[in-house]
Amino acid sequence: MSSQPPPPPPNDPSGPMDPSEPQQPDPNPMPPSQDSQQAAAQPDLQQYDGQQAPPQQYGGQPGPQQYGGQPNPGQYAAPAGASGVPLTESEEKTWSILAHLSAPVAALVSVGMLNFVGPLIIWAIYKDRSAKVRHASAGAFNFNLSLWIVYAVLVLISVVTFGIAIIITIPVGIIVWIGAMVIHVMAAIKASNGEVYTYPAQLPVLK
Repeated sequence: MSSQPPPPPPNDPSGPMDPSEPQQPDPNPMPPSQDSQQAAAQPDLQQYDGQQAPPQQYGGQPGPQQYGGQPNPGQYAAPAGASGVPLTESEEKTWSILAHLSAPVAALVSVGMLNFVGPLIIWAIYKDRSAKVRHASAGAFNFNLSLWIVYAVLVLISVVTFGIAIIITIPVGIIVWIGAMVIHVMAAIKASNGEVYTYPAQLPVLK
């Protein structure tokens, strides 16, 4: 007897479909489950294991992993000119010169009444940022405070003597004023060379 091939099985609707045949859309599609929606919304954290965190988690900014778990080193940098920041050598020279010259400038503006105000302001601002500026401004303040007392005494003598002693007090006041200007200029020259100048005849009020 000759063997004949078995007849082909009938088409099984549940079997694989012929790719040449057009696929029909599912009439009853199943909506995606809530778990699958949450999984799609969550970023795949495994792909960032040991790497930089996804920017989406930090509002488009790099995550802390970028800096090894530490904050951005430039985030808390102290601004230039903040209190407590030491002055540079150039700044020390500049402010020391101004401390010495601010007294005669203030004396000219206030007719000798507020000659100590300029050094006092510089001392209050820079006393904790530079030892040289502190020494210069404190010395200028103490020296000019002594000059203010000398001027006050000369005025008092003139008033008490009903102006008779004015022939003495005025020349003395002019000599004291010229001497003070010379001392301030000498101190400013010393400061421009980076040297420290100590004023003579100063009351030790500021240090």
